[in-house]
Amino acid sequence: MTAITLPVKIDFKTWAQQIIEDLPNIEMPFPGEEEDWEDWVSKIILNNPGIDVPIAKYLTYKTSEHWREWAEHFVVIVQSS
Repeated sequence: MTAITLPVKIDFKTWAQQIIEDLPNIEMPFPGEEEDWEDWVSKIILNNPGIDVPIAKYLTYKTSEHWREWAEHFVVIVQSS
């Protein structure tokens, strides 16, 4: 399996664009602004019903960089599948 870009020292849009390239078998929309990251995740889930993608909830991912916390979880799940 191809290595998936980790969300380390990278902004949301750059990371999201990179994982679109890293994971061509997963249908992902073009990312919007960082504050819209939860909507972007929802579209991934809707477009890929057979893949185990963690749901993005502000209450679950509470840090100031909540998208990054979700992204780390996403990378672990996708790499282990």
